[in-house]
Amino acid sequence: MSLLEYSEQTANPEISSVAGTALVEIRSSLSRGLGLFATQDIAAGLEVMSCVAKDLTEISSEIPFSMAQYLFAHPDYCSELKSDRRYLMVCGEMVFLNHCDTANCSVSWATKHQGLLYAQLRSKTLILKDEELTIRYTDSCDYQTHGYF
Repeated sequence: MSLLEYSEQTANPEISSVAGTALVEIRSSLSRGLGLFATQDIAAGLEVMSCVAKDLTEISSEIPFSMAQYLFAHPDYCSELKSDRRYLMVCGEMVFLNHCDTANCSVSWATKHQGLLYAQLRSKTLILKDEELTIRYTDSCDYQTHGYF
């Protein structure tokens, strides 16, 4: 599944696990506050977790940049014009994901469970036990590649 592709798949909205053991845990991240870390090796291409996303469309124009940088750009309303931008707030453990230019995870979007929008975290590479899971925060190229602007 591509970074911003919608799907109607049904998946467990909880953290993925193997034999009942969570794949990630929240820990202190050097100079970055808290982060998500692998509790075991995670294969490339695995859906690590899925968290519900709250659409902030009705208040997007009022969100200051200092707050917007902690939100996801809505893939249906991604624009270079500030007045046209819409944002999503992802709930759950995904709020602890930190940025890396060479991120080992990506986020895709799926509508499931009674029409709710979910952010799906997928590993891009093999992630070793105790390695931090990261995403690229400002990758507008991915939005452009998928025709969002």
